[in-house]
Amino acid sequence: MNTTQIGENMSAELDGFLGIINKLLAFLGSSGEGQTPPTDPQA
Repeated sequence: MNTTQIGENMSAELDGFLGIINKLLAFLGSSGEGQTPPTDPQA
């Protein structure tokens, strides 16, 4: 098993996922100013 290859694939997928999350947060932050954000149970 090539663990480095698996790690690279996972990190690439994670980077893409985090990029999507960041875009969503930026969009919500810019369009939802003045509104209270929904409560995050993991916060």
